[in-house]
Amino acid sequence: MIKKMNILAVLTVMFMVCAVIQFTEPVAAAKVTDKAFKVDQGTKYFYSGQSGPMKMSWKTYLYVPSNKRKVFQTFYVKINGKWYVSWHEIITLQKISKNVMKITDYSDSELGPGTIVKYKKTKLNTRKYYWYVYRPAMLKELS
Repeated sequence: MIKKMNILAVLTVMFMVCAVIQFTEPVAAAKVTDKAFKVDQGTKYFYSGQSGPMKMSWKTYLYVPSNKRKVFQTFYVKINGKWYVSWHEIITLQKISKNVMKITDYSDSELGPGTIVKYKKTKLNTRKYYWYVYRPAMLKELS
C-alpha cells in the first residue's frame, strides 16, 4: 500500500512539473518585438561654408510597443553636380521615466565622436518631444 502511495506521489509531482513547463514555455516564447511605423520623412537643402551645397534626408519611425522614435538621417554633399553620401546619423528618443528623455545620437562621420547619449528633463512624451522640440531644432540647425 505504501509503495503504491509513493508511486502515485512521484507521478503527481512529475505531472505538476510537466504542467509548469508547458505553461512557462509559451510565455517565454511570446516575447513581443517592436513594429516600426514611419511617421515623418523629408529632405532639407542647405549650404555649408566648409562643404558647399548639401542636403539632409530623414525618416522617422515609431516603434511599438516600446514607444521609441528613431530618426535616420543621411547627409549628402554635392560634387560636380552629383550628390554623394557624406555621413549618417541615427537619433533615438526614448522616455525612461516620467520626467526624463534619453536621446542617443549615433554618427558614422569621421569627424564626429561616434555615439553621444544625453538625458533631457521633460514631461513631454516622445511624440510631442519630436514634433515640438527635436524636429524644429533639427531643421533650424541646418538653416
